[in-house]
Amino acid sequence: MKILITLHDLAQYGGVQSWVWTMAHELGEHHQVDVFCHVGGPMSKEIQQLGTGYLYEKDLPPDNYDLILVNHNTTARFFIDYDAVSIYTQHGPTHEVEQYQGNCDGVVGVSEEVCAVLKGRGHTPTYILNPINLNRFFGWGQGEGILNLCKSKTAQEQVDQVLNELEVPHTNLHYDTNPTFEVEDLMRQHQIVIGYGRCIYEGLALGMDCFIYGTRLPGPEIVADGWVTEENIDTLIKKNCSGRTKKSPADLDELKLEMIFRPKPSQTPTSWQRKWAEANVDSETQSMKYLDLYEQLLPLQARRAEYA
Repeated sequence: MKILITLHDLAQYGGVQSWVWTMAHELGEHHQVDVFCHVGGPMSKEIQQLGTGYLYEKDLPPDNYDLILVNHNTTARFFIDYDAVSIYTQHGPTHEVEQYQGNCDGVVGVSEEVCAVLKGRGHTPTYILNPINLNRFFGWGQGEGILNLCKSKTAQEQVDQVLNELEVPHTNLHYDTNPTFEVEDLMRQHQIVIGYGRCIYEGLALGMDCFIYGTRLPGPEIVADGWVTEENIDTLIKKNCSGRTKKSPADLDELKLEMIFRPKPSQTPTSWQRKWAEANVDSETQSMKYLDLYEQLLPLQARRAEYA
């Protein structure tokens, strides 16, 4: 099978870019997988090194694919007339470039929150959680410090301030100021990850303790869902571990207390975090869900081609 994955840009090590790398890596085990983007960048090299297919930057690929996995509405319109099954993945509920505009054969929402938005607009989404490469995000480090992965610079500065005041060993990592693709290597050197979204799933895959904190609302407000536990994880994933579940306003005194009474190191091969990741976000399983959806959509695509 020939598969094309599209997105707006590869200019940073962001969540959608990591999703594309993960899906290309997984599907590329058995299929040719090409990638198209409008703007290249640091992630272009990582995609090319996979060796699964071609990377098209700006130039449109030929119309000879079986399946097109579309991310970002800035790319969807270029492939409307392609003779392939197209599946759009919407990654967030409000970000303008991520909103589905109804021009694909099927649509996926990465959270129940996103699926609710899509249903409210008259679509019938399939719910598929973010895929995580569990062979890449595997192992347990010996570190006891904290990895600060807050994407909001304001939130990252707040966490940094609190951890400095408490003299807690930590590392700040931001995709603008010190971008790093091999984030799993840094994760293994720490006990706790602070951030939101995809990095929480990656942390869970490594058996880490995770704290959700950052800006993930329309507007600049910093919110927190707090510690991810075996009891609340199924609730937190409904809104993609985004901080929008509790929407607790950022409070530095409260953040300081949470860090003072943070969990003790507990990463083990039998931790609940790793087991949850294996059961819910394994990229092998998640990518197969897209191929299953492809099979379901084939009759629809055939009818569309017949009446084109």
